[in-house]
Amino acid sequence: MESAEGGKPMLKGSDSSGLDARSLRGDRPINKPDQDRFDFGPFARRIADAIAQRASTPGLVVGVHGAWGTGKTSVLNLIEHFLKHGAERSRVTVIRFNPWWFSATADGLLRAFFGQVIASLPTKTKALQKVRPALATLAKLLSKVPLGGFEQAAEGVGELLAVGEPSVEDLRRQIDKHVISQRRRFVILVDDLDRLPHEDIYQMFRVVKAVADFPRFTYVMAFDPEIVGKALAHYVPDQGRSYIEKIVQVPFAMPEVERERLDHVLFGGLEQVLHPIDSNRFDKQRWGNTYYGGIRALVRSPRDIARFLDTLSVSYASMREEVDAIDFVAMEALRVFVPEVHRAIAGNPVMFGLGFRFQDDPKKDAPWHQAYLDKVAPDLVEPVKDLLKRTFPRLSAVWGNIHYKVSDEWRRDRRACSEEGFPLYFRWVIPSDRLTVAELRRLVAGAAEDVRDVLDRYLVGDLMVRLARTRRLIGDLGPHMPSEPALPSSLPLCRALIDRCDDVAALDNPTTKSDMDLPIQWRLCWLVVRELQRHPPEARAVFMVAACESSPSLGTIVSLLDQLRTEHTGTPRTAPIAEGDRLVDMASLDRWREIVCKRVQDHANKGTVLDLPEASAVLSWWAHVDREACEAWAKQVVQDDSMLLQLLEKKLRFSSASGMDDRVGREKPYMMLDSFTQLGLDPSALRDRVARLAESASGRILQASRVFVATVDNPRLDPTRRDPALRGKGE
Repeated sequence: MESAEGGKPMLKGSDSSGLDARSLRGDRPINKPDQDRFDFGPFARRIADAIAQRASTPGLVVGVHGAWGTGKTSVLNLIEHFLKHGAERSRVTVIRFNPWWFSATADGLLRAFFGQVIASLPTKTKALQKVRPALATLAKLLSKVPLGGFEQAAEGVGELLAVGEPSVEDLRRQIDKHVISQRRRFVILVDDLDRLPHEDIYQMFRVVKAVADFPRFTYVMAFDPEIVGKALAHYVPDQGRSYIEKIVQVPFAMPEVERERLDHVLFGGLEQVLHPIDSNRFDKQRWGNTYYGGIRALVRSPRDIARFLDTLSVSYASMREEVDAIDFVAMEALRVFVPEVHRAIAGNPVMFGLGFRFQDDPKKDAPWHQAYLDKVAPDLVEPVKDLLKRTFPRLSAVWGNIHYKVSDEWRRDRRACSEEGFPLYFRWVIPSDRLTVAELRRLVAGAAEDVRDVLDRYLVGDLMVRLARTRRLIGDLGPHMPSEPALPSSLPLCRALIDRCDDVAALDNPTTKSDMDLPIQWRLCWLVVRELQRHPPEARAVFMVAACESSPSLGTIVSLLDQLRTEHTGTPRTAPIAEGDRLVDMASLDRWREIVCKRVQDHANKGTVLDLPEASAVLSWWAHVDREACEAWAKQVVQDDSMLLQLLEKKLRFSSASGMDDRVGREKPYMMLDSFTQLGLDPSALRDRVARLAESASGRILQASRVFVATVDNPRLDPTRRDPALRGKGE
């Protein structure tokens, strides 16, 4: 993948297929030149050749200086490789010593150092066989010197020597004599000095100073001079860096890795971690802007790349189908490199444009955002802001003049800036009441049996659980519904949802949803209409006829028919849709209405109308399209006391009321008297009879009876009487 600017690689490097995973992970440095992705090889080879070809005999201390994460251990490994495989390899003995592995007692490092050297000496040479006991004795003597300068070593050891034991000078002369007689060079590689406690760093430098002038010995020490200098300053005040210069004779600074090479290696690693990348969902331009505007400034060294890829390889694996890959990489970059910003996002989603929050001027939020930006390194503030604006576009109104609205694309792709996606970037788990993206796609494009299988597994539990899940499902499906005619049909999904809608819609009242939420039937009908628009009239007719003839959810069907009819008639607030833009013609609507009317009449004949989950909505619709038949049914039904009470129960509605200090709304029952007059019934004529029946009623029927009587006595309890705009609407 390439950017729009200069053809720079976006994720895939020119030879990313050859990347060695070892060269991209954590603190596992490379060992061989063919693993070298940062071009350390030439630098390491020059040092190795200079050591191996050195003609002079005196000991030498070489420093490889660099900050943490710049690749010092990899360079030492490459130096070792070139020494062992170079032209002078038969004359070089390489000894590795890592003080990090050994005891931190006063004499622990010294004993470990000499022990490592002794163990690494060739055993076939007589001269070197004599060096072993001399080194062991020297180590024993020097370990007795208390923490201080080795300048006093001879004097200190002299006081501790037993009669007849050799002095330090005698031992040094023996070692020098036997080592010089060899044509072999000994190279001791010392790593991880800058990881040690201050005391151990000083102790290690004392050790090297004591043996630095051993002939034919070269010490290559890799460390961060800033860290080591500060540690040494505790023991040689104001001379930390000077003390390093006394010990290290030839310092080499780690070569700076070219920025383009870091990009190249990171892109190759990202391609491995993110594979496979869905090209239809991966926006190259947005990735380029996100990377070059923000992430690039955070990833500065080989170790940064390793840490970042290690983190992503674990966190992305289980979420790859559920999140936007670009946003996920951006959020993980913030978590790894500026965790204080990541914490601010996690705990305050509303400040990053999620959820409803009234703010007349978004720029007033700038001081709040500045509080966490003040904790970021000054040179990273602007890249972090850019990264935040790319990931949460609505922040552009805080730091600029661009205003964004939440889009369906954000929701469909579950971007971090959407309410559906945001939690996934912090929890790394799909909530149990949500379908995965893969399941949503299967639903949208699936055959009827696939749809039924998924819904049967998902829409389970009691009615309240099914209501919540259906509401969530319809919200999640909206952004995933196809928009192009050529895409697979989602009509099987629409039919399956319609068939299940009435059962849960009966509970869909203000006490079970937000005041800002729309009824579940309206939202479902909107999805169905949207899907029907993609199909030719013939397919629409087949779908609607089948649904009208056999769907058990008559309440949802009549709601859908009403919505289609408003395209022709308009509403009190909207004009009719232009004839050429209407989904169906009026003749088709009339035919479908006749089918549903016949089904309702069949229920009336069987005495099962009031058994329908959405009986009240069906009756209101029936009264509108066939008033005579509906009134005849109603007058017959109310002759039976039990049927009358059942009708009252179906007409009972609820609103939610709360005071200023209430956190939870109070359920408030009500009835709309117009819904009875629509059926040709006179509420006043039924009042006394209902009051008498209420004396022996219980539960919801008792509640419905009391509300009916109270509303007849005080019509202002009927919301249609308080709000004339509702009058005549029945349900």
